[in-house]
Amino acid sequence: MWLCDREEQTVYCLERATGQVKFSVLTPFENPTGLAFYLDINTGERQLYVAYAGDELYIRDDPNSERQYELSKRDRSFIHPLYFYYNEQEKYAVSNSF
Repeated sequence: MWLCDREEQTVYCLERATGQVKFSVLTPFENPTGLAFYLDINTGERQLYVAYAGDELYIRDDPNSERQYELSKRDRSFIHPLYFYYNEQEKYAVSNSF
């Protein structure tokens, strides 16, 4: 079973029967909100994709205002692959973020 934690920016792989953490990896971006696996039918490999959602700051240009430039927030969401490697014998996992 797989889940993600927005606060820790971490994806966890849990043992299905017990719910204990098998391994965890960090994500390269903040606010992971969803997970999906894609199976490439040509190679047979599964790829983990993570959806991210949150706010981003940007400079808003308003020529009709006394202060022409304002700092504002807007929604940002995107999907990005998370590449990871898990070594079960040595009990460590690494991802493309670290």
